[in-house]
Amino acid sequence: MTPPSPPRVAFVVAAFNAQSTLESAVASALAQDDPRIEVVIVDDGSADGTRAVAERIAAGDGRVAVLARRNGGPGAARNAGAAAARAPYLCFLDADDLVPPGKARAQAGLLDSRPGASVAYSACDSSFEGDPGRLEPFPLETDPRALAESLLAGADGAFPLHAALVRRGAFEAVGGFREIRPLVEDLDLWTRMAAGGAEFAFEAEPRVLYRRRASSRSTEGLQVLEGHLPVLEWLHDRLPPDPPEPREAVRRKARYRAVALAGLLARAGRPGRGRRLILRSLRLARRPGEFLEALRLLARPAAAGNPAPAPPRAG
Repeated sequence: MTPPSPPRVAFVVAAFNAQSTLESAVASALAQDDPRIEVVIVDDGSADGTRAVAERIAAGDGRVAVLARRNGGPGAARNAGAAAARAPYLCFLDADDLVPPGKARAQAGLLDSRPGASVAYSACDSSFEGDPGRLEPFPLETDPRALAESLLAGADGAFPLHAALVRRGAFEAVGGFREIRPLVEDLDLWTRMAAGGAEFAFEAEPRVLYRRRASSRSTEGLQVLEGHLPVLEWLHDRLPPDPPEPREAVRRKARYRAVALAGLLARAGRPGRGRRLILRSLRLARRPGEFLEALRLLARPAAAGNPAPAPPRAG
């Protein structure tokens, strides 16, 4: 198909070793009922046939562009794709997920009607590997104001990344994705946007399908928990000191997360990483008991407690 001029919605697909799922993900984006779309596939240093699949798709449809880069992680890949795209609205689609045909039209229309909104997000259905006919709603906050409040309180989750359509200007205003690892990139982005006063708009009709797979990054519980820590640290550093309660609550959560993760990492055979997290927690210590606990755990990090498990998430 001839590319639209200009495109209205860009689907940015960061792909790493995704040869088995990339084609169906991109096909769902190309099947939108609004033809004013473009797809930018970013091969993030895959070692399988991902790039060949991407180039074959692009050869058959002028709306698709392919970028190939050395592996730099999902944040860097998505930023590269967003920079290469032309559309004013961005959807970051994982290479193993799907979007239904009405997503681009409905969510772009919602942002058109709400010029003050930076992000339109929708309800989400999720399916399970091995049982694609079994659909369940993905748990998320449907009140946009409550969502923003929870993000500013250090929420452990929000909504799947591809459930959203993001206004390019708002995305660029916060600097896009942070390119650090480990990081829960979507939660980090929504938190930074909420801290900047971004307005969220919700649509009750499910506009995405999140495919839960045993191999997806969201199933790597320890990595997800560790990825939440820089989100909490960033939030703590930017919350105003007055009133003190919100900042103190985030401080305590971040310190506890660092200490508890140190124990998990030590018991997983990574005591060195655990000790580094304990040292990192000292920056957030305020009370004598917190400093003493950190000093004690430096000698035996496996004695640290367990954090509450993170909820199921996309990514």
